[in-house]
This record gives sequence, C-alpha cells and structure tokens, in this order.
Amino acid sequence: MEIQDLNWVGMTTVLALPAFIALCSIALEKPVIPSTAILGTLSTCGTLNKVDNLADVLQTCLDNGATKVLLPAPSSTDLNTVPQELISKFNLISYTSPEDAVFKALGGLIKFIY
Repeated sequence: MEIQDLNWVGMTTVLALPAFIALCSIALEKPVIPSTAILGTLSTCGTLNKVDNLADVLQTCLDNGATKVLLPAPSSTDLNTVPQELISKFNLISYTSPEDAVFKALGGLIKFIY
C-alpha cells in the first residue's frame, strides 16, 4: 500500500484499520463477517492504537446494528469504563496485530495465495 498526500494537507500518522481489512478482503475474495464493527487504527509502522471514548464508540456501534466488534487489545483495559449492559450487547473480539484483525474479520480459515 502506498500513501500519498495528494491535497498537500500533511501526511497522516495512522491508517484506518477497516480500510486495510477491506483491501485484504478484496484481495482474498473473502467478505467481512456480517454485522461486524472494526475499531482501531494502526500507525504507519504497524502499531495498534487504543480507541478513544470507547463507551461512546460502542454505543454508536450498537445504534448502527453491529453485533460483533473487533477491538484492539490495548483498548481492553478501557472496558471497565463501559457500562456492562452495553458490553453484553456485543460479541467482543480482541486482536493483537493487523494480521490478527484481518484473520478474525474475515472469519478465519484464510487461504493465502503466493
């Protein structure tokens, strides 16, 4: 993947993980699991970042019909700030790397073509 600053507004230091997963989904011809919200960003060097305002983000996921939420492992420490009744509405799936997020978002059993 190549990133360019076409509008000359400054380069971002993070990438949207859902965009990365979408590219992998297209390349592997395997759809993302339905009703899944993918949270998190990764730095351009691949480091996972925590989700800011986790309770608000999860409420937005619920309001928009998500039943499964991929959550970066660093954000699991913030789950104690989220009401339990909100957490109980989801199947929370933790991931530890961008590759792990792709594997879990696409339902596992990915056949890689070399």
